[in-house]
Amino acid sequence: MAFCTKCGAFVDDSAKFCESCGTPVGADATQNAGTQQTVFDKFTDTEDATAAFSQEDIEKNKAMAVIAYLGILVLVPIFAAKESPFAKFHSNQGLVLLLAGIAYSIATGIINSIVHLAVLRSIFSIAGLLFLALMILGIVNAVNGKAKKLPVIGDITLLK
Repeated sequence: MAFCTKCGAFVDDSAKFCESCGTPVGADATQNAGTQQTVFDKFTDTEDATAAFSQEDIEKNKAMAVIAYLGILVLVPIFAAKESPFAKFHSNQGLVLLLAGIAYSIATGIINSIVHLAVLRSIFSIAGLLFLALMILGIVNAVNGKAKKLPVIGDITLLK
């Protein structure tokens, strides 16, 4: 006999689901866990272009890559590290994120001024957290020396 990983109840070895809580067990649990992880991985596992940059460039310009995700400070690496391909990659990602955030703010501001619903403002505020999540993801990639595209907006290139 085995134990359910969710509720701790005894589970028969031939059972596919826990009789107490219905959680998949055995091979079904492994298959479902893989499916859930795959959905998350599809969103966050974007193209990794790290191999295109020299390790020296990456180490030298990590700080500039981080600064690229801090709003208007994206201008610092754009002008101060314009010779660095790694900093330019992250500057492009940061610039696209900044412009997308500005466009989102303008659009939601217009909608909120037309439709005065507190619920709508709350939804827009929560959805705006996506920009914070993308900023953190970009910073984590930069600190780790990776050149991974951001989900959703990573394929847009403004800086060449």
